Amino acid sequence: MITHFNARWIGIVALCVLALTLFPVSATFASPEPGEFTGTITSLPASGLIGDWIVGGKTVHVSNLTYIEQKYGAPAIGKTVEVKGAPQADGSINALKIEVKPDGTTSSSSQVKFYGTIVSLPAAGLIGDWVVSGQMSTTQSINVTVHVSATTKIEQTDGKAEVGAFVKVEGIKQADGSVKAHEIEVKSGKPGTGTKVELYGKIESLPASGLIGDWKVNGQTIHVANTTKVDQKKGQAQVGAFVKVEGLAQADGSVNAHEIEVRASTGNPPSSTKYIKFYGVIQTLPASGVIGDWTINGLTVHVDAATKIEAKYGAPAVGGRVEVKGVLQADGSVNALKLEVKPASATSGTFGKAGAIAQTR
Repeated sequence: MITHFNARWIGIVALCVLALTLFPVSATFASPEPGEFTGTITSLPASGLIGDWIVGGKTVHVSNLTYIEQKYGAPAIGKTVEVKGAPQADGSINALKIEVKPDGTTSSSSQVKFYGTIVSLPAAGLIGDWVVSGQMSTTQSINVTVHVSATTKIEQTDGKAEVGAFVKVEGIKQADGSVKAHEIEVKSGKPGTGTKVELYGKIESLPASGLIGDWKVNGQTIHVANTTKVDQKKGQAQVGAFVKVEGLAQADGSVNAHEIEVRASTGNPPSSTKYIKFYGVIQTLPASGVIGDWTINGLTVHVDAATKIEAKYGAPAVGGRVEVKGVLQADGSVNALKLEVKPASATSGTFGKAGAIAQTR
């Protein structure tokens, strides 16, 4: 059951107003992570739910505007909840949302949430073990075994749960490093067969002889035929070169390339400033705030105080969609000039497979 204090629309409007107040359009606004944590309820108000809670040793202020999600039961002492809100100077939290977690969920140390790409699924259906390539506590993607049961909530509004889809996984980390999932949300599905896609990245491998055959770019298989136009005016097509690929997505997630443009060769700085624009899904953010290196569609994007960040649709967050405008560097990274957060509705119709592909507009 989901409880809203006052009418549903009042809570939604209030959250939007608070979000705009907390995260205004700015180049250097605070990251929301400090106000998000998972913990066990040890104290509740004497009467009802409005008032101060103690969760994981922190004081959480709950008002009639706080959205409390109770699909796994009512808040009670001993229950584990996820809290999202605004940190206060005294260390307390003004709660915007509190979500009751399923029984068996423990504190933040074992409760995990990560984003990644589905690598494999059970032979039949979705119940069983998935493999998701993503990041939990490391800076490098790893393959994580995700245990999915009949009680796991699978949200497929923004795409189908299939190999190549980009997903958010929430669950309990097991002793062997696997995750027992209680919720999986598809953030973006892979492009359908015949979808026109655009891919930026480094060449990882080439055919044994010549350029005709299968290439690997950012882990993606690119089929190059004798009809594919390979533009090498700005550099040689070689392992390590940064390229732009245009083509059609195939059912297995590969791309039939109709044009490949070399943007920069290995170790050679661009002969002139190269501006690029692409669309993608945020895969990692700096540990604190927004200044630092982001990973978007497998590319390293450098963000500094001069980067303009347009966040009218919300603060940048892992799994969110963005448009990037910047300057291509010799190592294949991008110095961002502008980052624009896109609305959540800009999913399968605008973006392709996270970590590799961004559909053209």
